[in-house]
Amino acid sequence: MASVPAAEVTPISEIGPHRFTPSTISETLMNDDMKEAYPRSPPDRILHAIG
Repeated sequence: MASVPAAEVTPISEIGPHRFTPSTISETLMNDDMKEAYPRSPPDRILHAIG
């Protein structure tokens, strides 16, 4: 596995007096990042972990 620099995606809603609404690209990036960082385990691994 190659070593890749980490980055954090944090949408902002305000900078000083300026207000923003994060766009769908922000949500897409966060969702894709979560899928990579926390892939779902197969059900048998979950059952084994529970006991």
